[in-house]
Amino acid sequence: MAMSREIVLVTTNLALMSQLQQALNPRQMTIQSRFDPQLKSVGRQLTLIIDLAAHFAYGQLADQLREFRRSAGGPVIGYLPNELVATASMADLFTTYQLDEVLTEKMTTDEWVARIRQKEWVYAQLNLIDQPSRLTVGHLRIDPRQFRVWHRGVQLPISKREYRLLLFFVQHQNVVLSRSQLAEGVWGSDRGSTMRAVDAHISRLRQLIEDDPKHPQLLRTVRGFGYILSESDGTKNDHSQS
Repeated sequence: MAMSREIVLVTTNLALMSQLQQALNPRQMTIQSRFDPQLKSVGRQLTLIIDLAAHFAYGQLADQLREFRRSAGGPVIGYLPNELVATASMADLFTTYQLDEVLTEKMTTDEWVARIRQKEWVYAQLNLIDQPSRLTVGHLRIDPRQFRVWHRGVQLPISKREYRLLLFFVQHQNVVLSRSQLAEGVWGSDRGSTMRAVDAHISRLRQLIEDDPKHPQLLRTVRGFGYILSESDGTKNDHSQS
């Protein structure tokens, strides 16, 4: 399936550039390369793949990647050569630097393609590319570009999964969504274990976005059907009490 937007590789490694082009081009996945070591803005609506070797060498990786995240309207993916796999902190790459995925040299090119496509699919499902710079729902303010949420002016310590779940609800505001629809839309799977995870994440999400999580006013349960995000007050029978 053709991808909806181009892929930009930021690297000075000609061999990596050639390898990715050979892997992606036959699959109708267009890729272009840039040599910019300072990670200047390349515009929105792109999938960005960053050769982390060059940026570890330049230092100030955290600041550069945060700037890159602000300029990106799609997945931001890092590439690690073998010599950095043992020394790089995966936890930092995903949390501090907010990467969506990390490709490594030891992976096959087929695995690279699968991981890139999966992240493209997630962003397409959430329509992050077409979101305005700010969304407001009740007392919540959401920044889809920087993955941040505020509750009554206070920024929330929201996880990536809970953020995606909230954004999926926002995009289907005032629509009752079943657990199966949520599992498929956010997790990409409707297996039983995934649907049980939906309930757990909704419970945690309510702890963040509701004034009184035991009596939710925004994210409510419609008994026998699923969940709904709505600014309007529901009846007592529609509300979850947990």
